[in-house]
Amino acid sequence: NYSSFRRLGSIRPLALLGGDQAIRHIGRIALALTEDAKSTCALPDLSSLSFTSTPQEKAFLLSMLQKGVSCIPASSMGRLFDGVDAILEGRLQTSYEGQGASCLEALGESCPDRSFSPYPLTFYQEEGIRRFDTRPLIASILQDLLEGKAPSVIARKFMDTLSAMALDQCLALNPERLPVVLSGGVFQNRY
Repeated sequence: NYSSFRRLGSIRPLALLGGDQAIRHIGRIALALTEDAKSTCALPDLSSLSFTSTPQEKAFLLSMLQKGVSCIPASSMGRLFDGVDAILEGRLQTSYEGQGASCLEALGESCPDRSFSPYPLTFYQEEGIRRFDTRPLIASILQDLLEGKAPSVIARKFMDTLSAMALDQCLALNPERLPVVLSGGVFQNRY
């Protein structure tokens, strides 16, 4: 209402390796998302994918992640878009805030095929918040990419999935049909 709000739903927090550094170096987000997905999902061989400039940088970032050093948790939809953009387009760095999300949106909109279903939705409860579990989503994206599916198709499926997730969250968490706010810049993009 006009005097208060309650946060009822979100996405699984992802680790920003190096804090604000991850906002510009989005390969770090891709690496963190991939490692998080490995924790619960069987993933194919990912050795053909690289989210860092050098093997030494990857080893250093993995060490940070394993030790939890300078890994700031963020439940930001924009950071999720950045990480998926790095996975699909191999972009390790961005030049401006929102570049990953903008590029991913453009990639998805360029997809001529619309004859597919979104990725499956998985949720869990944590401290009174219904969270969208991104691990199965990331595992499915990686599987599709390694099977040779077009990045534009995967981007489109990713955005369709997030649209379905937002709708599912609103329907599941708002039986009284109160006003809903979907926060963050990603929810302002055209798609």
